[in-house]
Amino acid sequence: VLALRGHGLDPMLGVYHTDVYGRESLACDLMEPLRPRIDRWVLRLCVEQQIRATDFRSGREGVRLRHGARQRFYQGYHQIAPEIRSTLRHWLRQVIRTIEPLHEGANDG
Repeated sequence: VLALRGHGLDPMLGVYHTDVYGRESLACDLMEPLRPRIDRWVLRLCVEQQIRATDFRSGREGVRLRHGARQRFYQGYHQIAPEIRSTLRHWLRQVIRTIEPLHEGANDG
């Protein structure tokens, strides 16, 4: 979201994700190709029993990870985060290269 804003893009205006109040749809769009990678990682956490069914609690706000499980989750996330950030930066550069000519053309007329 910060990178999008830093490049003058509105993170709320997505292409694939519909506009929903409060959702940064363009940021969601950029994350979408990473979904299989993230899903595999989360599944591995479950298969290796780093996260178990007992690590979740239900409440009015929905289903949440308990404190200890959140710590394990984020420890693992920090290991894969550099790859995710690098991929997102690459895709953001592609988006910018794609829309810059459109923006420049709009200023010509």
